[in-house]
Amino acid sequence: MFPFTITLKRIIDFNEEKEEEILIYFKKELKARDADYFTMINNELRFKNDILKFGNNLSLMAIVDSGIIKLNNLYLSKKEIMYKFRLIKVFVISILFAIFAFYLSSHIWIGLVTFLWLGVLNWIIAIIRNIFMFNELVSNLIISKILINNN
Repeated sequence: MFPFTITLKRIIDFNEEKEEEILIYFKKELKARDADYFTMINNELRFKNDILKFGNNLSLMAIVDSGIIKLNNLYLSKKEIMYKFRLIKVFVISILFAIFAFYLSSHIWIGLVTFLWLGVLNWIIAIIRNIFMFNELVSNLIISKILINNN
């Protein structure tokens, strides 16, 4: 559910024999970007991240709770790669910081600014970074001749 779940899609062509190869590629790339736990079932790759993920704050997956890469059949040879990811952690943490800021300052606007700064700006940055990552990964599949671009 928006704003906690974001869905990105690309329509492409590929043979059904390449589905597993595509999902393995996404798994390898997400693991390189610090995603934690993976499950691959049929035409779907699911991943989850630790709730308290310590380490590099610049990591793309530090703010993402979980996600799905799914390969959907559309019509004829057209297929869709769908990337859905959840961003609940950023809102929970920013609400806690906003309550703490309000408690320390006794001004509601300080809490509101804290929430907007930490929550909304990090949410926007996470969405932009995930859009760029998804487009880069799909483009790399096209370059490697696994996919044929239609959009």
